[in-house]
Amino acid sequence: MGKNLSVFYIKDNGPETGTLNPMPDNKFTHINYFRPTNEANFLANPLNRFCQVQVISFPQAGVETDKTITEAPFCVVNRNGANASGAPLALFTLTTGGSIAWTNSTSNTTWSPWQTIQPPSSGIASGPAVATYVPDRMALIVRDSNGDLQRGFTNGTNWLGWITTDPLERPPGQVIAGEPAVIGFPDNDYRVYVRTMSNQLWYRDFNGTSLGAWTQIPNISPTGSPEGVNVDLNNETGSPLGVADQREGMNVFYPGPGSALELVRHTYSGNPPMGQFTDYNYGGVITTSPGSVFYRDQLTQQPPTGPSHYNELHSFVRGADGLLYGRYVNLTAPFYGTGSSPNWYSFGFAPGGFGRIYNKPDAVTWDTTMPPC
Repeated sequence: MGKNLSVFYIKDNGPETGTLNPMPDNKFTHINYFRPTNEANFLANPLNRFCQVQVISFPQAGVETDKTITEAPFCVVNRNGANASGAPLALFTLTTGGSIAWTNSTSNTTWSPWQTIQPPSSGIASGPAVATYVPDRMALIVRDSNGDLQRGFTNGTNWLGWITTDPLERPPGQVIAGEPAVIGFPDNDYRVYVRTMSNQLWYRDFNGTSLGAWTQIPNISPTGSPEGVNVDLNNETGSPLGVADQREGMNVFYPGPGSALELVRHTYSGNPPMGQFTDYNYGGVITTSPGSVFYRDQLTQQPPTGPSHYNELHSFVRGADGLLYGRYVNLTAPFYGTGSSPNWYSFGFAPGGFGRIYNKPDAVTWDTTMPPC
């Protein structure tokens, strides 16, 4: 898993400083990281390892850009699951017409025609959150015009409809702010996270049959929308990732006080699934929630030192200067241990860099053959 780490975003059309404006050519930009097979350090010359793969046209109705630019009107997922091999990707976006549009890719660069998902009767007031919870079955979560969460499903080919019999609703007595996040598990489960107007972080589980109760994560004060990532934080052997491993690796990134990026790690502890929460501060001054992803790669050539597997947690954000930034931790070592990025690295301004970005980026890993940069 993880031969390709891809980042998607909407380019800014302005100069190096000034007001951010989306590109007028109605494109998503897709950049990709390519790791040499014998490179021990993932971030050796990081900017030189990324290159633009393609641009993807917006759906006919266009992407919703009237929302605040700290919120993301799109997301991209691996249809085989976050920790699975395979090439199929799905890109979802909120359109100016108030619906969700989505497109698929099962090859290196070719995307299917856009399909439209009509909104629930209560409308859509947020960008989509999507996660695979079994191969080619994805849960789509949005906040509606009434302030409640709505959930629907797709099998990767057809839209299966909105669920009305067991609604997600909202945390009791709370008002949801920004975008929801969702983490899927391969045993038909998923977990939904939201930030509230009182800067609390809540979650709700679906166990394959029914929804659990809303639960607040204590001592967390998000100031922006969360981003959920499921990884195996404790797998240092390079063994295959199982259901229990993925439950051990629930991670939620969020903008914290002072506009720094923070990470809360969750250890699953059985029933009820509360567990131990540990918070980490990534620092920085960010202006979007992160697009975060787990990257796992097996080298074909053993490096001189270190393991032959790389288990890494990467985040991509827009900084205060509008540029794309990245940071990662190496999960094969103690958290924040050897091999972790000590600081944020910038993708720079053109020429030579990737320029400014209009809103929150998103990231995905997938296993397919693509030419090197």
